[in-house]
Amino acid sequence: MRLPILVFGSVLSLCVAYEASEFADTIRLDTGGLSRDKFPTGFTFGTASSAYQVEGMADKDGRGPSVWDEFVKIPGTIADNSTGEVSVDQYNRYKVYFCFEQFGDRVKNWFTFNEPRVSAALGYDNGLFAPGRCSKAFGNCTTGNSATEPYIVTHNVILSHAAAVQRYREKYQQTQKGRIGIILDFVWLEPLTRSKADNYAAQRARDFQVGWYIHPITYGEYPRTMQEIVGDRLPKFTKEQVKMVKGSIDYVGINQYTTYYMYDPHYTTKPKDLGYQQDWNCGFAYEKNGVPIGPRAHSAALYEVPWGMYKALMYIKERYGNPTIIVSENGIK
Repeated sequence: MRLPILVFGSVLSLCVAYEASEFADTIRLDTGGLSRDKFPTGFTFGTASSAYQVEGMADKDGRGPSVWDEFVKIPGTIADNSTGEVSVDQYNRYKVYFCFEQFGDRVKNWFTFNEPRVSAALGYDNGLFAPGRCSKAFGNCTTGNSATEPYIVTHNVILSHAAAVQRYREKYQQTQKGRIGIILDFVWLEPLTRSKADNYAAQRARDFQVGWYIHPITYGEYPRTMQEIVGDRLPKFTKEQVKMVKGSIDYVGINQYTTYYMYDPHYTTKPKDLGYQQDWNCGFAYEKNGVPIGPRAHSAALYEVPWGMYKALMYIKERYGNPTIIVSENGIK
């Protein structure tokens, strides 16, 4: 068994790659003709799980409570990380002084966060995920501000990521010979029609989804689309922060599961309530002219759209300086 990749964000995750030979004599799976022989030499397969998913009860065997333990007990009452820089400091004390020190001799591929956009959006825009904060217009939350908190949280995440990368490069990378990056979720967002309005809508959606993170990491600022729409609600990086954030990846992980159509909803009036998803000003569609975008997967939100993965990866390659990309999650749920 090999332990090549450690992924940590709101919870600690361990990606473990197994040699196929360990189970070859005991397991027979119908792979539809797909096998390791179809992949190039050196291609690495892996799997992952989150601490909250596998570690069991919070009061057993030394494990303490996480934000999710509290969230599933008493929704909407969790302390948030939406203000101040203390979260950046706490994150890096944990990562720098524990993870790199304890595991750096064995772990050579690091990711600072896994899908931070999901935590920021579902945790602070509609309150579906921990810590369950949102404006009342967008979810069943007791407190929160969907217009500001998702952006503040993401800003702190990016600074935490960049500070950890800086520390790793300065103190550990030369001796431990590892690499470090971040994992971003990226649903490919295809224009519903060839109209200019739908193309602009799809691009807005991409900027608010994956561009929210990789644009500052590549160019030192948030996408111009976001700057124009969000305005003063969008935090700004200082000159020193720009130096730290820009270029803070050795590679980027992309979680790519599905593809949706996007269209311009042609709203005639501005929305009364502001929020992260509202700021997209986009409509979602899952079929065109009565034809689904792809076969429905077992999970209701997913469609099988192979060409969407190709477009997503080429988009990152062409728009963000051809970084090394690891397809960190994909498949059918």
